Amino acid sequence: MEIYIQKNKSIIQRLKELWYFRELIYFFAWKDIKIKYKQAMLGALWIILQPVLLMLIFTLVGKAVNIQTGAIPYSVYVFAGIIFWNIFASGVQNIGNSFVSNANILKKIYFPKLIMPISSLMVVMFDFFISFIVFLILIIWEGVYLNWLKVFVFFWLIIFFITLITLGLGLFFASFNVRYRDVRYVIPFFIQLMFFASPIIYSPLHFEEAWKNVLYAMNPYVAVMELVHHTFFNMPLHLDYLWYGVVSAVLLFALGVITFFAMEKTFADVV
Repeated sequence: MEIYIQKNKSIIQRLKELWYFRELIYFFAWKDIKIKYKQAMLGALWIILQPVLLMLIFTLVGKAVNIQTGAIPYSVYVFAGIIFWNIFASGVQNIGNSFVSNANILKKIYFPKLIMPISSLMVVMFDFFISFIVFLILIIWEGVYLNWLKVFVFFWLIIFFITLITLGLGLFFASFNVRYRDVRYVIPFFIQLMFFASPIIYSPLHFEEAWKNVLYAMNPYVAVMELVHHTFFNMPLHLDYLWYGVVSAVLLFALGVITFFAMEKTFADVV
């Protein structure tokens, strides 16, 4: 099969090309996983230790400031927030630096550049699924009732939602990071702001002023946590927050993809 490199390609052509080079996605992902844990003293155990230690710290703080989560044990509540948040936080960070980190490869050979962000996200998903098993053990241990059918259906919706947001923001930052290297300092700061603006370690917020609720709900991760809390803790699902979150997620994804397509032609020259 011959591959013709075209200057302007349609979405269908890009998807076909991505499918043809799909093995590279697994290659890059597996390479990053091996590098990440090869020389670590505790190896892959860090995947479990990180959210567990954060859960313990936030649980102590939560009890000290008396954060209320109803009948749901706060440790389980915050652990759920942490493991799903890590997909977004680590995903945006890894995708945002994926082109710069693989600059030598970008300059030497041609392949669909979307492979790098996707493989970076797969590494994060690998970590998540291991910590998610720990979360299920914890939630069963604490005696929290689970509707397994709802968990199965909504779980994949949550993953899709987070993937949409993460790829959108990650591609946006990655595209500018190639040209402006100080973007790498903006990424962790932006992620930190998003963390405190999202109901991860505290209960969902509700304001008397309508405009404040709209502004709060325009953070797409608020909708993600609405789904997480409804799926695993049977908390009420606020459809207005969900609707604003869906709109924000779609816009962010579109912004990231459009920015990437507009700037990718110059990556190999300026990286």
